[in-house]
Amino acid sequence: LTLSQATAVLSGLKPLLAAGAEVFVRTRLVDDYRYGRGVEEEPDGFRLATPETGEAGLFNRFYMQHGLVDLLVGTLGLTDRNELAVRFDNLQAGRRVPGNSDLVVWGRVP
Repeated sequence: LTLSQATAVLSGLKPLLAAGAEVFVRTRLVDDYRYGRGVEEEPDGFRLATPETGEAGLFNRFYMQHGLVDLLVGTLGLTDRNELAVRFDNLQAGRRVPGNSDLVVWGRVP
């Protein structure tokens, strides 16, 4: 999702969530190996040219850790947050793809 699409989805989701609902989000960070590998369509958002991952032609938005957290707090009011940066290698089509970098955020809606 583009940043504006992600903001719209989260804002639209907010009134549908019960107080105390748990939210879990996982997305890519800007130090992920795919960052910048494709056509930039918005700041930190690229139409990927990475056939080795099966994502060629797909749009991916990458975040700084604080950027995703600020988005979740601003749209959902997320509280009781936990944040976990995850860096790992992955197997894609029998090939080792190093440098995956994700951020996992979970918390509660007030």
